[in-house]
Amino acid sequence: MTTVLRYGFVLLWVITNGFACNRIKMEMNRQPVMELNGKVLYKDHIEGVIPSGLSKEDSLSFVENYKRQWAITQLMYDKASTNIGSTQEIDELAEIYRQELLINAYQQQLIAQVSQEVPEDSVFAFYEQEKSHFKLQDALYKGIYIKVTSTAPDQAQLSKWLSEPDDENLENILHYCTKNAVFYDFFTEDWIKHSKIMAFLPQPIETSESGLTSGTIVQQTDEYNYYLRLTEIIPAGQPEPYEHVKHELRNIMLNRSRVIYLQKFQEELYENAINSKQIVFYNENGTQQ
Repeated sequence: MTTVLRYGFVLLWVITNGFACNRIKMEMNRQPVMELNGKVLYKDHIEGVIPSGLSKEDSLSFVENYKRQWAITQLMYDKASTNIGSTQEIDELAEIYRQELLINAYQQQLIAQVSQEVPEDSVFAFYEQEKSHFKLQDALYKGIYIKVTSTAPDQAQLSKWLSEPDDENLENILHYCTKNAVFYDFFTEDWIKHSKIMAFLPQPIETSESGLTSGTIVQQTDEYNYYLRLTEIIPAGQPEPYEHVKHELRNIMLNRSRVIYLQKFQEELYENAINSKQIVFYNENGTQQ
């Protein structure tokens, strides 16, 4: 029963939204379940809204609740129609909502015609122009993080490799980590936030500490040794690097293209309506201009 209750909101929504579909006469080749004041609820309609994954018992409970709520909805609608004197405002709001739905659906079709591709050089040019508006809230790092047990072998050699992480030493470090590290991360090609890196260390390090840029940071506990070698740093407050923000910039440019396309389409639609005399203007005295 608890499972069914979780679908209460879904039940009410589907009944309310499916209301208009049921104000019809009995249809051939459809199995009726209930009839109320000339409105019919069909079996296939209920089957189409039963949530998947329900047990047999919960499915039966859902159906009974659905039937009950469907009947209440019809009865409430009939009462409201009888007791609400004027529905003009409601009709007007319904028409406005219908217009908005249709316009939105059509605009989505128009937007689909806009190219989804934004040239890389255009994105980079936009970045150069706007990068002062994309300031880092948290420092970004590239480098290497390694966690080993305190008894892991050859840690002095590991420190030497980390002191000069060229291609050869990176290969040695990777080979060492695959054999001895509890966890390691080579983020020499990807930017990682300061807060994320600090979550891997037992002791916090401030972004202003000189140790971040001079050699390898080593921290120790009784069980583990932690090595952090940063190869690149961008402090907080500096512009985000292009590769870190280009996806967001591409989306901004694409959205701008869509807005411009819709605005141009609407302007052309309006001008064509004027030129073809679809739009008629009147003077203050009510005569056509």
